[in-house]
Amino acid sequence: MGRLAWIGCVVLPFAALCGCKQAADLSSPEKTFAAFDAALKGGDSAAAAELVDYDYLAQQGNEDLGTAAKQQQKLITDKMREDTAKGLGSMGYPSGGMQAGPAQVSGEQATITAQGEGKSLTLQFRNGGDGWKIVGGIPGMTTTSGMK
Repeated sequence: MGRLAWIGCVVLPFAALCGCKQAADLSSPEKTFAAFDAALKGGDSAAAAELVDYDYLAQQGNEDLGTAAKQQQKLITDKMREDTAKGLGSMGYPSGGMQAGPAQVSGEQATITAQGEGKSLTLQFRNGGDGWKIVGGIPGMTTTSGMK
């Protein structure tokens, strides 16, 4: 057996077992929403929270953020990420997920309204340098370092 084939037979099964996750497809608002929905259906609020553009939101909530030290900026966005994950974990997302309506796209911004099990959610998205990410609509989410 060739060396490459041997590595594939030995390494790949361990990679699958270690819980390594593939990065979410952020190429469209619909695909970002699909990743958000899948994460919450699976009970992974932290993965869903990773689909939010915290750098953009922190800048919106604090015009002087760019003058803060990088460590301070990281503390702010880390707190926002933590609070968003907690909020998502307690929001009562439908166990069967939500069905997304068509994305309403206007340039680099989009909105998707989804429904499921009697609940409705409208998320706002922004196409930044790393793809389409959520910038609004998560219940309790703010543009500052805390959730309501």
